[in-house]
Amino acid sequence: MRIDSTQYPWLADRHASTGSLALLVAAGAAIFAVVLQGDLLLTGLASAGLVFFALACWRPCAALGTLIAAVLLLEQYPIAGIESITAASPLYLNINNLSSFYLPANPLELLLTVLTGATLVRVVWIERRPWRWHWPQVATLCFGLSLAISFLLGMVRGGDFKVALWEVRAFGYLILLQLLVPQIVRHRRQLVWLTWALCVPLIVKGFQGVSRYFFTIDRRIDSVSAISSHECAFFLLCLFLLLGALWTYRAAPRLRWLLTATLPVTFVTFLLAQRRVAYGALAIGAVLFVVLAPRAMRKRVLWAAIPISLLLTLYAFAFWNKPYGTLSMPVRQVRSIFDPRPGSHEESSNDFRDRERFNLKTTIRANLVTGTGFGHEFYQAVPLPNINYPLYRFIPHNAILWLWAKSGTIGFFFFWLFVGANVVAAMMLRNRLRDPLARALSVTAALALLLQMIISTYDLQLTFYRNMVFHGTLLGLVGASVALAAEAKPRTLPPEEEESP
Repeated sequence: MRIDSTQYPWLADRHASTGSLALLVAAGAAIFAVVLQGDLLLTGLASAGLVFFALACWRPCAALGTLIAAVLLLEQYPIAGIESITAASPLYLNINNLSSFYLPANPLELLLTVLTGATLVRVVWIERRPWRWHWPQVATLCFGLSLAISFLLGMVRGGDFKVALWEVRAFGYLILLQLLVPQIVRHRRQLVWLTWALCVPLIVKGFQGVSRYFFTIDRRIDSVSAISSHECAFFLLCLFLLLGALWTYRAAPRLRWLLTATLPVTFVTFLLAQRRVAYGALAIGAVLFVVLAPRAMRKRVLWAAIPISLLLTLYAFAFWNKPYGTLSMPVRQVRSIFDPRPGSHEESSNDFRDRERFNLKTTIRANLVTGTGFGHEFYQAVPLPNINYPLYRFIPHNAILWLWAKSGTIGFFFFWLFVGANVVAAMMLRNRLRDPLARALSVTAALALLLQMIISTYDLQLTFYRNMVFHGTLLGLVGASVALAAEAKPRTLPPEEEESP
């Protein structure tokens, strides 16, 4: 919908609006420099926020894509043994940890707030168009309400506010983006642009991982525990699923060929990430993908799976007992889940997770209905050894049982209601939507959410900011696809009708 030029002529005139926004940014930067008493870091962050606000007002989809790309490029945590400009980014640190100014919010949250404000102003005040709803959003809001109640319950019971905030804030990103993305995406080309914004940073991470292997660690894979962040392997796994969906529905030819051309690089980085649960999730994801594939393609996929399965079996037999080396690393990681070498890091890691699981079950039985609330340690029926993670007594590896322990059976019900509603809706849409790209995104969003549940039973990630931004964006794109299909004239899109950004 175009802006009414009679009511807001300065917004309709591109040159006038651009000049006004530029003056706003310049004036704001000057004011911040004075108010913040020359604090260069805060002045820079505030000025960047103003630039982002100007972009969000002028091109909200471009602002959203830029923010998503930045989140996928910049790691939340440092990577042990590897120095990188993208690791432990200040994007995720609270302002009070970056300067003397007290503000318990990070730049990511401030940028999301700016984007939300600009979108609300545009939708409600300027364009005056209805809010776009998709029925799974109701389940998401119910889950968000249950989280808020558990947060308040934790505070009433004397929980730690900072810890509780750390536990729940990532879910806030997911809920906000699932609601916000459908309001921002108004045209199909914007759907294409945001899909590119999700994929291109992950391709970059693929090349970054290979570069780290050859140049940073000099191909000594056993010298580090990983060459990328925990969540990077999951993102690349979702990238492979999206590639399969794009080929299945013949969607986005330019992006499809780009992902295919870079697949060797991204897959090598996926393997070198050394996330053993991600290897298992890849196998499960492949099986689910075949089950959900159209019947005509399912037979071809199954025939192709026979030689691949044979090769993987031969590989496993050849390297099953190899304790070192890059080629044996993937099968070694998978074996360590069931049969770790005595005295190895994997054995101690498995033992730590077993202790956590026992303690979580003890906590759940003692707080079955309402949970402990956020901000509280889970019970230590079996002592845990100290590890280099300050929240290990609050946030365990098994994030599914953790959520049950913190929010109780009531909150746990709403969690699975959220997961089930969004997965079922996306599964149904893969056959109902006509747009090939929308169908590919629906399949990817459903499988990504399911595989996240599998990975989070073993490897955290429900509290990771980047994961929740990723899922919120995917689910938001599904909602936007539904809205675009409802608003479009009935017609069938040619399979190859695509745009590049």
